[in-house]
Amino acid sequence: MELKGILAVLIFLFILAIEFCFCGYENPLVVKADSLYLLGRYKQAHLYYKRALDEGIKDYNVLVREGLLLYSFGKIEEALNCFEEAARIAPDSAETWYGLGSLYEEMGKRDTALRCLKKAVTIQPDYHDAWNNLGVVYRRNGMEKKALEAYRKALFGSPSDTITLYNIATLFQDMGKTDSAWYYYRKSAMINIKPRYIGFVDSLLLLLRKNTPLIEEILPYLWALKDKSSDSAFYKMVNHLIGNHIADSTLKKDRVFKRLMAQAILNSNIFDERMIDCMSKLCEDSTSRVDIYHCLVGFGLNPDSICEAARFLASYFFYRNQYLLRGSEEIAREYYKKCIDLGCNCYKDFAAVLIRKEGLDGTIKIFAKYAEKASDLPYIYSALGYLYEAKGDTEMAIRYLEKALDLYKTPDDSLTDTIELLKLYVKTRRTDNAKGILAWILKNKPELRRYIMFDPLLEPLLLDRNLLKMVLDEPIIPEDER
Repeated sequence: MELKGILAVLIFLFILAIEFCFCGYENPLVVKADSLYLLGRYKQAHLYYKRALDEGIKDYNVLVREGLLLYSFGKIEEALNCFEEAARIAPDSAETWYGLGSLYEEMGKRDTALRCLKKAVTIQPDYHDAWNNLGVVYRRNGMEKKALEAYRKALFGSPSDTITLYNIATLFQDMGKTDSAWYYYRKSAMINIKPRYIGFVDSLLLLLRKNTPLIEEILPYLWALKDKSSDSAFYKMVNHLIGNHIADSTLKKDRVFKRLMAQAILNSNIFDERMIDCMSKLCEDSTSRVDIYHCLVGFGLNPDSICEAARFLASYFFYRNQYLLRGSEEIAREYYKKCIDLGCNCYKDFAAVLIRKEGLDGTIKIFAKYAEKASDLPYIYSALGYLYEAKGDTEMAIRYLEKALDLYKTPDDSLTDTIELLKLYVKTRRTDNAKGILAWILKNKPELRRYIMFDPLLEPLLLDRNLLKMVLDEPIIPEDER
């Protein structure tokens, strides 16, 4: 029940510690193999490493890399030979003994695996991966207390490691200690999670506290809320929980569960038939899909989520109507109006719907009336700016976008309009205004430097030495994308 694949990529992270230290090794076969490995052409790299070893080159790093490749090809015995030879060359290398221990465990030789892993942690007492694998082997041998001790020592070296926290949780679950299991499941789920999802995850785990097997099922989706795939994670989580567990009598009647699932549907930001079906299952008393909105509001969602519900349903009916799939433009308009009446940012989407019936001038008149009623909302002025730009009135477009930027509360909210205004300034040759905005973007959003460097429209601005220096001073690739 602990995470499988001891020697999988996650467990062989020590290859990163090696970082392809070429150490000045200039044998052409090894240089070629290293280059191919770095390019991800592993089968070809393996051929060159093998030739180098066949010619009598017994280099530690070559043996380790070839051993890793052989393991990935399923050649366990040959991989073992490489690591044993590496251990003879570098007997004080904790990584080698870790690799040997993991291989022996894969082969079912647990006593030997234990000896090797113990040697690894003796050489390097803070070796997190080795302690974690030692816990796995102890656990498979039925030595639960020693497994727990090893896992806890692994956490000393890496207190935020999701795998170790998960392994401790499943160990407690097997021991029948559900409260402790829940504690570590929760801890593993909350590591580096996006701040805006903390409340959702905490509430869901609290609701499922006595159902740790179900928590184990959804953990992969919760872990994915840390990265850019959060929309997809919510979508899959909803399908799993509503598709497989909504029939459960306890969850079916639990209003908190329904509210959380409604929140997850809206967070998925995916407008398709499956999500509408999931909404329908949550709102089983609704007589039509139009009533789903009232059902969701009845769950007591926060204001932002109610906005998302209106936007979600508006987008669903509008875009399905575009493809003649039982959609309705009139219903979409009604939901966009609800969204706007709630003070939410639905203006640009609503404009796209209105233009089809009212035309560009008619839509501008409608939005001008909205601006009179809610003069403190930047989204209205933003939409008017884009509408005037579409009409070809650049001066009015600039005027409204400038007004929108004055009202935004955070740089992230204003970024799209800021970039659009920058382009309009360049087109109208307002160079000083354009330089000021570009400097602001480079300071607040340095990850956009690559976009700026290769946009022909912005190229003249980079003749300014200060702006060019801001673009080139730091690496073009942000740290989180390296």
